[in-house]
Amino acid sequence: MVASRSVPVIARSVIVELAYSPFWWYTIGLSLQFKRLAKALHYANESSGFSLWLKNLFVPMFGQNDFAGRTISFFMRVFQLCVRFVIYVCYVAWAVALFLLYIIVPPIILWKLAESTLNFIA
Repeated sequence: MVASRSVPVIARSVIVELAYSPFWWYTIGLSLQFKRLAKALHYANESSGFSLWLKNLFVPMFGQNDFAGRTISFFMRVFQLCVRFVIYVCYVAWAVALFLLYIIVPPIILWKLAESTLNFIA
C-alpha cells in the first residue's frame, strides 16, 4: 500500500530534477565553475611564483650590487621567468580547457543521443 503511493512521488521528483538540471548547469553550476577557474588561476600564479619573479627582476641576487652580480642576476631571473611563464601558461590553458569542456560537453552529449535515436528509428 505504501509503495503504491511513493512511486508517483519519486517519479515526479526525478522528472522535476531532470528538467531543472540544465538550468542549474548553466546558471549556478557555471558560476561555481567560474569561481573555481579564478581560484585555479590564482593558485597557478602563486605556485609558479611568476609575478614574484617578475617583481624582483632588477633586484640583485645575494646582495651582489656590483655590475657582474647585477648582470648575472638579471639573466638568471630572465631564464627563470621564461621557464615559469611556460609552466604558468600550460596550467592556465589546462584550466581554461576544462572550463570550456564544462560548457560544451552537455550539448554534444544531447546531440549525439538525438542523432543515435534518430538513426535507430529510421
